[in-house]
Amino acid sequence: MKLHPRSIWAKFISGNDMPAYPKSKQTGNKTITAEEFKSINANEKALQDRCEEYLQYFPDIAVIRIPDAVYRAIFANNFVSAHIKKLISKYLKGLPDLILLKKHDSFFCKAVCIELKTKKGKQSQGQKHFANKVPVILCRSFEHFQKIVKEI
Repeated sequence: MKLHPRSIWAKFISGNDMPAYPKSKQTGNKTITAEEFKSINANEKALQDRCEEYLQYFPDIAVIRIPDAVYRAIFANNFVSAHIKKLISKYLKGLPDLILLKKHDSFFCKAVCIELKTKKGKQSQGQKHFANKVPVILCRSFEHFQKIVKEI
């Protein structure tokens, strides 16, 4: 029986001290190093923080956002059961970074879903699946985000 070289059992059986996974992330067809992956995420985090700060100047717009730190706190916590993690993953997978709500009249509001990505950032499969069901605007710059907010 041949084991996949990245499987954890292959590591134990072969006695090889190589890590189970290489220090790179696979994004599409291009492999990038862990440092590049971290810099892309750091830039995206900075963009998210800047956009969230900008929204404070619009008190008539309600914002729904689940920060990445919340996801990490849940999924990295060993005390949270696998069942709860599965439920959270099922209902929140692919959720856009920001959902903006603005009151239209006494019965209706306008909702805009925004996914923030850097120029190199790519949507996950869950985000693409969500975008197939609900219109999601893909913002790649702060200026584009400002334009969208002003049009709401």
